Amino acid sequence: MSKYLFLGGAALLAVIAPAVAQHAKGMMQPTTRAEAEAKVKTHFAKMDGNADGVVTLSETEAAREKMATEMRDKHFAEMDTNKDGSISRAEFDAGHQARKEKRGAMMDEGRGHKGPRGAHHGGGKMLERADSNKDGKVTLAEMTAGALARFDRVDANRDGTISPEERKVARDAMRNARRGDRL
Repeated sequence: MSKYLFLGGAALLAVIAPAVAQHAKGMMQPTTRAEAEAKVKTHFAKMDGNADGVVTLSETEAAREKMATEMRDKHFAEMDTNKDGSISRAEFDAGHQARKEKRGAMMDEGRGHKGPRGAHHGGGKMLERADSNKDGKVTLAEMTAGALARFDRVDANRDGTISPEERKVARDAMRNARRGDRL
């Protein structure tokens, strides 16, 4: 039982690690307001499954599941080095070692995650926050307005670019606020 639990946990970590690495890499780069707006449009298009100009909770859940499936498939293909449709113990161990080395290199470069992770807000919370008129649907205008309002709060010097330093200050303030809620 514990063997399967361990393998399941390792597989989940393997699926999540590439996304975390990409996210961490992006966190180290300055982001302009125009880039943030373009990212919102791209993200909205991915979530709007029926292309009707609004995103619902069921669409966010479907988009998340599609992305998770794609990540699992990609990771499986990377680990299945002999392409026989199964992962041997040797392939699993080699894949695990490669991910461990990559994480170590990222940490050495200052790009890795160095502490416990906070709770991730699911699609329902995101939808609720972005749904300014509370009709259960989010339009591109609502999503963009919310994202740009958050951008403006983080852009402390109002130069239209969020620096890695500004991002860190905002992230630390959010963590401190969450910790205060738990006390």
